[in-house]
Amino acid sequence: MKAFKLEPVLRYRNSIEDALRRAALEKKERLNAETAALEALTFRRRDHLRELGEKLARGMNVSENFLYIDYLVRMDDEMVVRKKAVDIAEEASEIARGRLIEGVRQRKILERLKEKHEEAHRRELLKQETGLFDEIAVNRFNHTRKADPYEG
Repeated sequence: MKAFKLEPVLRYRNSIEDALRRAALEKKERLNAETAALEALTFRRRDHLRELGEKLARGMNVSENFLYIDYLVRMDDEMVVRKKAVDIAEEASEIARGRLIEGVRQRKILERLKEKHEEAHRRELLKQETGLFDEIAVNRFNHTRKADPYEG
């Protein structure tokens, strides 16, 4: 069988696709980690707000109240930072996903070319085989005709 001339390119595309797949997975894992961190911070803030409400209901001194409020303000600032980190991770994940899709598309194009090459080679072999069988049949016919020229 004739070698597919673009086989090295196909192997290269496969290795690129594997690297892109790993990169996309890493970006997705990073997004999941950032999202989990933001959710944990949100739950922690909600618990502190609930705790602050309970302490206010029971009566709380002013200095402790200021400490809680300062802490909640810092948590709000951290939540803004976390939300930005989630947005950045989301964007990076989408970019990596797009690159992976493009890599898969490039590989599939080469695989289709390889399949067409193999199909063309099979058709050529079939054509040669049919021609050989035709030649054998003609030779056999001519040979039997030469053996008995008056029959007919």
